[in-house]
Amino acid sequence: MSHFTRDSYVPEPSKAEESDTDSNSQTSEEAKIQLKTALVYCEQLLLENNKIATEPSAVINEEHMKIGEKLYSTIMETLAENIIVIEDDLILFEEADEEGLFEEVEDSGLQSDDEYHPDEKRSKIDTDDIPLDYKIKVVNLAKEHPKWSLKNLQKKGGSHLKRMDQLKIWEEQIRRGGSMKDKYTTIDKWTHDRFVEARQSNQQVTTRNLQQWALAAASQFPDLEFKASEAWVKIFK
Repeated sequence: MSHFTRDSYVPEPSKAEESDTDSNSQTSEEAKIQLKTALVYCEQLLLENNKIATEPSAVINEEHMKIGEKLYSTIMETLAENIIVIEDDLILFEEADEEGLFEEVEDSGLQSDDEYHPDEKRSKIDTDDIPLDYKIKVVNLAKEHPKWSLKNLQKKGGSHLKRMDQLKIWEEQIRRGGSMKDKYTTIDKWTHDRFVEARQSNQQVTTRNLQQWALAAASQFPDLEFKASEAWVKIFK
């Protein structure tokens, strides 16, 4: 089976089966009620600040759908970055620490998958800090092994995958070029690489150069409203 990369990744519905309880899933009834309540409160805030009308239009046109789809994507991204995880993060000694996300732990001596338990020594990482390459790796792994349970995926390289429906959220982020943080990281890295290349060639680098490089990198994200402002330049420097 072919592997997906940043450039060639094409999302498809995940066939991975959820074997764990639904109590910690975003699709659980409790989570749905929580999200619904949050949306109601959001609507109240918009009404109080005179940003929306009390009643919607009788007809949904193309412009409405575009805005709605953008809001939907933002909500999905927010859910991905703010998942409340009850259980502790799994840190697995057999997983390669290519991104510096893991802390090595000692082997507990357990051989059976059914007996597997993570060691007490753990490292915490915010969902928003998970690199895009890591998400692609885990999604690919799930596609290659559609019958693997959540526990198997965690043991085989996806220790930061907390629930199976998170795969669909990551797929959507991959399709859009990553989360908001991924995109800004890409822009900063591209700009920094161009800066290093210029300095190594003894070329003078101006603020305008930095802004042009950043805008060129941002052009690959049409849905990102990025402006290489003076404030961004100061932060970058």
